[in-house]
Amino acid sequence: MSRTQDEIVKLIGKGVASPSNIAEKLGISRQALHRHLNVLLKNKEIEKEGGAPHVSYVLAKFSVESRVVESILFFEESLLPKYLKRFANRLEKQLQLAGKHPDFKFMLESAAVYSSNIEGNSLNLNSFLNSRMSPKKIRPKEAQEIEDLVSAYEFTQGHVLSEKNMLKAHAILSREFVNQTRQGAYRQESVGVFSKQGMVYLAVEAKGVKQEMKQLFVHVQHLLKTNLSSGQVFFWASWIHLTLALIHPFSDGNGRIARLCEKWFLVSKLGADMYLLAIEEHYFRDRDAYYTTLRLGVNYWEVDFKKATKFLAFLPGAGRSNGL
Repeated sequence: MSRTQDEIVKLIGKGVASPSNIAEKLGISRQALHRHLNVLLKNKEIEKEGGAPHVSYVLAKFSVESRVVESILFFEESLLPKYLKRFANRLEKQLQLAGKHPDFKFMLESAAVYSSNIEGNSLNLNSFLNSRMSPKKIRPKEAQEIEDLVSAYEFTQGHVLSEKNMLKAHAILSREFVNQTRQGAYRQESVGVFSKQGMVYLAVEAKGVKQEMKQLFVHVQHLLKTNLSSGQVFFWASWIHLTLALIHPFSDGNGRIARLCEKWFLVSKLGADMYLLAIEEHYFRDRDAYYTTLRLGVNYWEVDFKKATKFLAFLPGAGRSNGL
C-alpha cells in the first residue's frame, strides 16, 4: 500500500466511512480518493457497503494487523521490564499469602459474588450464602447468576485455558442473563461501554472479534508452554484480563469472563492456591479506579497501550493504580 492508502485504511478502521469524510480528512480530491479506494477494493483491504448516494467503506476481514499482536510486542518490550523491576518482590510476598485461607470453596464463592457485584448484582456474600437455604423456585435471579459463575470457576479447575474452553466457561456463567443462542458465542453486533455521560468506549467491530480472539489465544498457548517467573505470570494475567475487556467479545458477560480468565491463567501457571487470591474483591472495593484504569481510548483502534501502566499496577500485591 502507498502511504495515502495506508492512511485511508487507518481512517476507515477508526470509523470514518464515507468518501466525502475520508477525502476531507486527507485533504485530497474525491477523484484522487476513488483511485486509491479502487486499489484497496481490488486488493481486498476494504469492502464497499451501500449504493450511491449512500456509499460507505469498512475494513475487510483480516485486512489489518491485529491490535492484539501490536499490544503483545509493546507490553513485552516496553512495559514488562518496568513491571518486574517495580513489583517482583511484592508479588512474591503475595504468593506466600495466597494459600493461607482455610476454606477453598468459600473463596470460589467469594470470587463469584464480588465479580458479579462489579456488574451490578446487588447480593452481598452473606445474602448469597443465605439464599441457598431458600427453595430453588423462590431463590432470587441474582443468586442463580452467582451460582452459575461459581460453576464456571469450578469448570476451570479441570480444564486447560483455551479458546474452546473459554467459550464453554462463558456459556456456563451467562445462562441466566444471555439468550441461549448467545451463550458461549461471539457477538454479531457492535457494543460499547457506557457511563452516566454516555458511551465511553466502542469495542472492535463484530467481524473483527474472531481474528483478535484467535491472536489472543495463540499468545496464551505460547505463555502456557513457556517457563515464566511469578512476576511474568502476574503481568501476562493482567494483560489477558485487559485484552478481553478491550475486545469485548460477547454481547454480555465480558467483565466476568475477563476476570475469570485472569485467575484461570494464574492457576494454570502458579497452582490452585491462586484461587484463594482475592482479586475480584480487590477490584470491587475500588471499582471506580478499576473502571478508570480500563479506559485506554475512545475505541478499540485508538487504544493507547502506554496508558495500561495503571491497570498493570492495580493487581493485588503489585501496588495501587498509580502506574509503573
